[in-house]
Amino acid sequence: MSNPTATDTIWWGADTASDFRGFSPLFASHYGNLPTFVGRYVNNYVPDAAELAWYGANHIARLLICNSEQGNTSNGDYSEGFLLGAQAAAAASKMGYPKKCYLPVDIEATFLLSSAFLVGYFHGADQGGYTPGAYLNVLNPNHTSAWIVARAQYSLPAYIYSSEPEPTAIWDAVQPAWFDFSQSDLGKAYAADVIVWQYGEGELGGSVDLDVANDTGYHLMWGADPLPPTVHKVLHKAALKQFPNHVCPAALGANGKPLPPLAVGTVVVPTGKRTPHWSEYTLPKTPIHGWLLAADVS
Repeated sequence: MSNPTATDTIWWGADTASDFRGFSPLFASHYGNLPTFVGRYVNNYVPDAAELAWYGANHIARLLICNSEQGNTSNGDYSEGFLLGAQAAAAASKMGYPKKCYLPVDIEATFLLSSAFLVGYFHGADQGGYTPGAYLNVLNPNHTSAWIVARAQYSLPAYIYSSEPEPTAIWDAVQPAWFDFSQSDLGKAYAADVIVWQYGEGELGGSVDLDVANDTGYHLMWGADPLPPTVHKVLHKAALKQFPNHVCPAALGANGKPLPPLAVGTVVVPTGKRTPHWSEYTLPKTPIHGWLLAADVS
């Protein structure tokens, strides 16, 4: 059966409450690549300037999240939500998060949520220059009903970072197919609101969670100010592949014929698309693009 909410591109990422740099070598060694984005908080466990600069230097998008217990009440009102959204926007701006980026509020699985609180948060974050939303549990009827009511009252874009389902929680697996969120209580009408999905929790000894984002989610982590790609070189003679797997055909050259293996030292430019073990690259000043194992590139 087809998945009407499937995304053409899945961007693989992670989120953590601690400095990702501390375990990035272990992460890259274990999964074969660094993530394309990392989720961090703006209220508590806040990354410092050096950590934020490290993400930029490695062309890793930042997903900033507003974490607060204020969402943990069924009586949360509009004014509480608005104040939290405005405070989160101010904090994100101070951290150099580009305007228009996605800034969801953290609604944990056990939190009771009100639609009034959500609408207030949407307006507060939006007036601060960011695209609002919520990290919430799409399998929790309280969360989905509050979201649906809030979305009906808010005419501008708002998006979900879904904390469920977690089919690989603690299993240490990577990158599933995009979940069909129309099968949740969101239904078909609101399934497309989900743009980021936390599908694995407590990986690498509890230090990091695993996520995927669709194109909308990933692009909203860059806002209007994406960083230019860095340049890399091929470390081992390797075939540029049309898709990220060993057995697929080689990428096509300018003449439409399969491209011969790239020589050691060939300069390639990352597009930013990654799987746990592969990265997509272009050949400079050409339309030629394809996938290489991360271990084959500097």
